Amino acid sequence: MRYINANQLKQFDGSLTVKELIAKLEQENKAKEAKNEETKKKVIEAYSGKFLKVYDPHGLFGESLDIYKIDELKFTSYNTEYEMLYGFNGTKISFSKRDLSMFDISSSECRYHFSEKDLKEATIIGLEEYQTYVEEYERITTSLKNLLKK
Repeated sequence: MRYINANQLKQFDGSLTVKELIAKLEQENKAKEAKNEETKKKVIEAYSGKFLKVYDPHGLFGESLDIYKIDELKFTSYNTEYEMLYGFNGTKISFSKRDLSMFDISSSECRYHFSEKDLKEATIIGLEEYQTYVEEYERITTSLKNLLKK
């Protein structure tokens, strides 16, 4: 059973026995868990196999654009505000003034998680648009390699 605060207890009739109170709390917890499981399922179905574009005007290295290929989305944990967090298996491409990278991500890596709010704020793009970002990444890295060889 999760943490119980005084406000939760105030909603119940004061004449309940401890056994009745425990039963009510367990029933409430089961309903919350069922709702959470349904939410997890919907989010995972909505974003698995998708391509996302995330523009951040205030990224670590200034303005940045991140492109994600999400092969598989998984529920991983909760943040400090008790929002559900989702990790993913897939690829991330980053473009910024100081960073250019493309790498694979495993859902076990704790630094690459999304909340449902993060996912909703991202733009879902199609395969063709994703491919243009891959091609642009390859063009830029090829150009950099050629510059470094000179």
